[in-house]
Amino acid sequence: MKPKHQRLALTLTALVALIGAALLAASALREEASYFYTPTTLAETKPPAGKAVRLGGMVQAGSVKRAADGLSVA
Repeated sequence: MKPKHQRLALTLTALVALIGAALLAASALREEASYFYTPTTLAETKPPAGKAVRLGGMVQAGSVKRAADGLSVA
């Protein structure tokens, strides 16, 4: 086999492996993807019972209190 054909075969094999890995990763992450709900959206539409959700938004200045131990947050 000529070197040109060897490079082409190697390139095609690498491309197929890369596409396969990307598809495998995408299918594994499909169910694990979690999206943020804003407080307004969460109040308007209730998620199904038992479903884990992430709440995102801005925190009001001065509303977070940290304890002296540095671990506890209220």
